[in-house]
Amino acid sequence: MAEFDNNGGDQDSSTAQRHDPSNACQSCGTPHARTWSTSDGPARLCPPCAALHGVGCP
Repeated sequence: MAEFDNNGGDQDSSTAQRHDPSNACQSCGTPHARTWSTSDGPARLCPPCAALHGVGCP
């Protein structure tokens, strides 16, 4: 089962960092991505894309 990293990896969840392009979803590009643990390593995905790819819960 995938684990959700509440701290966003090594970055805090300040407003400025949430809009940083480096924090964008790797699938759709939205700035609302979080770090998810996957079998291929950490992935930055927004909740809808994580659910779509079978990593997170909707």
